[in-house]
Amino acid sequence: MNKQALLQGMTQPEERLLFAKVLDQAAFSYKRHTPAFTDFLDMAKSGKFLEKLRSLSDLNVVAFGGTEDCERRMIGFAPDYMELEGKDFPICALRITKHKKFGQTDLSHRDYLGSILGLGIDRGKVGDILVSEEQTLCFVSE
Repeated sequence: MNKQALLQGMTQPEERLLFAKVLDQAAFSYKRHTPAFTDFLDMAKSGKFLEKLRSLSDLNVVAFGGTEDCERRMIGFAPDYMELEGKDFPICALRITKHKKFGQTDLSHRDYLGSILGLGIDRGKVGDILVSEEQTLCFVSE
């Protein structure tokens, strides 16, 4: 895998650094013959990175975020002789229920995300947050 050649199309410094970390996970998987996973990435970045990663012939590359239609996804790498499925990803679904004192208040995605990040949890460890009246489901890195 030629890391420098893959990084050439990345012009933004922040995006280039993030893609270098993704490539490190790919290299880890290739060298150790074991699955490796990135943090959660937004839809735009994961799509762009997946497009560039399609050229890696010795690795299976799969994106998954907890369900098939998640916007924030991890990219998983495995040697070409291994299959990667959703159950292989280190993703856990947390169910969040409202406390009674907030029963009348409508909490939004922004409220939940702000509370989670306020705990000091890195954004890369948090996937999609699915808000409903009864409960909220949050996909996180194990």
